[in-house]
Amino acid sequence: MAYTGTHDNDTIVGWFKSVAGKGSTRDEAQVQRERKFCLDYLNTSGDEINWDFIRALLASVADTAVMPLQDVLGLGTEARMNLPATTSGNWEWRYRSGDLTQVIAKRLST
Repeated sequence: MAYTGTHDNDTIVGWFKSVAGKGSTRDEAQVQRERKFCLDYLNTSGDEINWDFIRALLASVADTAVMPLQDVLGLGTEARMNLPATTSGNWEWRYRSGDLTQVIAKRLST
């Protein structure tokens, strides 16, 4: 099994765009090192980092792939489902009718 994330971590876009010291436990050097490794490993500019992760996930040897809908939709931290060790603001994100388009369906099917 392979997955891009769970209910307890930031979305791909949220993680990729995170800033040191603003809700992140990483310092600036760690953020930059992770981002560079990610871009190099996925051979991408990062313009559609969520789709780069999804492509890598689906190309893996895993027989099961799981992607939170927030990652499929390319949403940022505002769509994070849960922040562990907090007591408010969790489980509020909701899918809206119409968010899944034919364009997204086609991308997932190819």
